[in-house]
Amino acid sequence: MATIRERLIGGWSLVKFEGTYPDGRVVSPMGRNATGHIVYSANGFVSVNMMRGDRPDVTERKAFHARSDAAVAQVARGYFAYSGPFEVDEERAVARH
Repeated sequence: MATIRERLIGGWSLVKFEGTYPDGRVVSPMGRNATGHIVYSANGFVSVNMMRGDRPDVTERKAFHARSDAAVAQVARGYFAYSGPFEVDEERAVARH
């Protein structure tokens, strides 16, 4: 049987990003329609990219630096990225970043 670490290696798409408080309240920090990807590499690195589904569309060809500070801030607030090393605790079935 493959280890947890071996099963993690590869790319994954975000299905849902939410948390539950002890009182039962459910929160979606990036909105209910967040999108994202996480990639675990065989050499021990992870890369995460997540964004709000309702972020302003930045696919138009207008240069990013030509946008107003307010427009750039609105886009940036809806985006999260992380990369770095990871390790897996096989006994507790958790990956730590």
